[in-house]
Amino acid sequence: MEARHTPLIDDDFDELEYGAADLEPISLAERRARVKRLAGLMEDASLTEGTAAGAFLCEPGTTLRYLTGVGGGRSERLFGLVVLASGELLWIAPSFEVERMKRLVAEGPGGEILGWDEHEYAYAPLAAALAERGVETLAVEPELRHVFVHGMGVAMGRDKVLWGGALRQALRGTKDTHELALLRRANELTVRAFNAVEPRVEPGVTARQVAAMITTAQTKLGLESIWNLTLVGPNSAEPHGGTDDTPLAKGDVILIDTGGSLFGYQSDNTRTWVVGGEVPDEVAKVWDVVRAAQMAAFEQIKPGNPCFQVDAAARKVVTDAGFGDGYLHFTHRLGHGIGMDGHEAPYFDGGDPTIMVPGMTFSNEPGIYQRGKFGVRLENIVAVTEDGAECFGGWQAGPSSPR
Repeated sequence: MEARHTPLIDDDFDELEYGAADLEPISLAERRARVKRLAGLMEDASLTEGTAAGAFLCEPGTTLRYLTGVGGGRSERLFGLVVLASGELLWIAPSFEVERMKRLVAEGPGGEILGWDEHEYAYAPLAAALAERGVETLAVEPELRHVFVHGMGVAMGRDKVLWGGALRQALRGTKDTHELALLRRANELTVRAFNAVEPRVEPGVTARQVAAMITTAQTKLGLESIWNLTLVGPNSAEPHGGTDDTPLAKGDVILIDTGGSLFGYQSDNTRTWVVGGEVPDEVAKVWDVVRAAQMAAFEQIKPGNPCFQVDAAARKVVTDAGFGDGYLHFTHRLGHGIGMDGHEAPYFDGGDPTIMVPGMTFSNEPGIYQRGKFGVRLENIVAVTEDGAECFGGWQAGPSSPR
């Protein structure tokens, strides 16, 4: 039997307009500068287990798009990019894909293409090509699948294949002025969408209809790849609960966690408020504690502080307010890095020792969850500045509205 879903509301949000006409996507020149920077970072042996990397390998995904703008999916065949310490680009692809790759590479990133035939697999040909170029060590991105890491280890020697997590983090972990502008605007647009949806969230509307509204509003404003969690009543007590067709009633707690992508950079914001605007005392108390935790964390977001200190500041507020210690009611880490990926390192959790520097961007999202009753989570994206932090999109003012 097919599941029955409430028809979505017919609402085009005509009052909203595209909100990024003054911004440009990342240019080819910027991507080439990123490749050059990666090549320079390979000289730092501390980023690759004490041995300098002669090259860096990534397959389709965020880092490949970051460096070249080339997208596409992954398959069981190795298709990827090797950046040499010289700055040279070497693409690796099945032989039958080489002609397509020539057209793709000619459109921007450039580089040489190494094809491999199906019977030989990619590992020996790539190892030989690297040896011909005097490359002895290969750093691999953290997301490179184990089958490929293993294959290159067999072909080159296991001690020649290096973990490239710190190298990748040094490359992408801090955002430049252009990236910060895209992240700032993406999150401002999501906040605008909340404001546009607010008057439409009323008793009788379902959570699924509200989810459709927040998606439509963000799309109209210019975001792509919209996602959201719209949680009402007891569902809001599960941080990643389900969106359903239950009609909203006056006094219900509604929690919406949503975001999208602007020129490849992500937004991620959460608002919690009460339908109808009349806030029960119990909800107001929890909301105020979560806000206090969020602001205590924000005060710790500054250059020189470790990430775990930010989580600890928020968790102390929740504990001191009587909601238990550890993860009893504040059941998750405080936040995560954000950029081209919605979740990326480093993290605001109790164990991340990363020292913050200007240009890092994070979510700041404490929550308190009362199982079977309701939950409150407030989330904003923040950037580490030279002397503190900046909040993108502004803070929610109170529990009677998402504004």
